[in-house]
Amino acid sequence: DDSIIILNPESMTFNYEARSVSFTVTMPEGTDYSKLVVEEDSQTGIIKNLTHSGNKVTFDLKENNSGETRQTDIVVRMDSTSKACHITQTYEAPVVTLSTTSLTLNYQRQESIITLQVKNPRSGGASVVEVNNTDWLWCSASGNIVRINVSENATGKPRSSVVEISYSGMTGKIQVPVTQTMSKTALTVTPASVS
Repeated sequence: DDSIIILNPESMTFNYEARSVSFTVTMPEGTDYSKLVVEEDSQTGIIKNLTHSGNKVTFDLKENNSGETRQTDIVVRMDSTSKACHITQTYEAPVVTLSTTSLTLNYQRQESIITLQVKNPRSGGASVVEVNNTDWLWCSASGNIVRINVSENATGKPRSSVVEISYSGMTGKIQVPVTQTMSKTALTVTPASVS
């Protein structure tokens, strides 16, 4: 009779974030809680550090980067009696907006920073790559900051490239055009007419 095991709560729903979780087990007076067996019904990889102390069951719920809602059961057993606590973890994709969606820089060597504003953030953060792989632009990412460095433009003409920003758990990538204007001191030399 599973009615002798009471779980509080019997089911829980969480968002995508990682967290520590606990619930309590109540059984008839005089129960030796050290004899409880607590285990995940199937090894889903959703939880870790499942343990119990007295009548309290604790575990850590991992961040959900799966792209879908996921579920598991924590089963509490005592002798031939068992009861399951149902765990649901929803998934909300990160929504990323940028402090600027395109960059126009002057001819000087410089660094520009793009900040990501993220709804439903994930651990891992941003990554960035230059699509055109030029020799005058370098980019890197750390957390929610993207750094774009350009060398001095002495070519006498504007130049442009594209950096592609992705974010952990985000669907798709964001392309940011980068344009660097020509040097104000660049000279235009036209051949002298020959008579």
